[in-house]
Amino acid sequence: MSQIKVQVLLFAKAQELAGSSTLEILAEQGIAVSDLLDLITQKIPALAPYLKHCRIAVDREFQSLDSTIAQDAEVAIIPPVSGG
Repeated sequence: MSQIKVQVLLFAKAQELAGSSTLEILAEQGIAVSDLLDLITQKIPALAPYLKHCRIAVDREFQSLDSTIAQDAEVAIIPPVSGG
């Protein structure tokens, strides 16, 4: 399989933990969202507990963990929202 480039946008606590608002990840073509999250936590282990509470959007649409990611996709890690 060939590799794809995925841009990951980080917000709030994820951005703070990563020390950056974006990450570029090289992954296998057809990678699932859950597998991409594993690659992200391998790169930045401090994100592991935080990512469990986030939603994932691929090209501005929320996705399930088994959704696949295409070449040059933009993935956003959306933090939990609180308020009232």
